[in-house]
Amino acid sequence: MDIHQHNKELINEFKTALYDIDASVLKDQLQQVFAPDSDIHLAFPFEDLNEPNGLFGGAYKPPLAAISDLEHRDFIVMAGWVLHTQIRRSRCAAWISGVVRMA
Repeated sequence: MDIHQHNKELINEFKTALYDIDASVLKDQLQQVFAPDSDIHLAFPFEDLNEPNGLFGGAYKPPLAAISDLEHRDFIVMAGWVLHTQIRRSRCAAWISGVVRMA
């Protein structure tokens, strides 16, 4: 298997862990995707986090604690050629919950 196929499989396993989030599976996947000494730079309010456990504790754990049935869904995932321009990967995704607020 070439490196590109290997990376695709890693990302797909990570996406699966996000689909119906199980905290222990997600933590394991973060360990697979990120190097142990990673510096992870995210937007506000997360900013800079260190290593996979820091990413889990700083970015994933608080929403999971607040919303018990949090899930991640990809709505649009594209790759290929459009008007003679290559799209490497374009993605639209959202975090959703089964909680519905009635007006």
